[in-house]
Amino acid sequence: MLSPSTSVRDRFVKRVRYREAGVPLCWVVDGDERAVEGWTPADDFPALERNRVVWHAPGARAPFTLALEELFRPL
Repeated sequence: MLSPSTSVRDRFVKRVRYREAGVPLCWVVDGDERAVEGWTPADDFPALERNRVVWHAPGARAPFTLALEELFRPL
């Protein structure tokens, strides 16, 4: 989750460190924009998701799907 005080660090420093560590997918959740940025190590730009995110973990029978409408619903 991004916050005003950590957005630069989350989008750049952490993401680069995750890439260097071989993390295959990094999601950056932007609550203000109601979107999720999906980054892989090969990406120069993120895949911007506004409807849903999908992740199929190695060995899992089915992918995990999260509707962003549910993630960003008012509490």
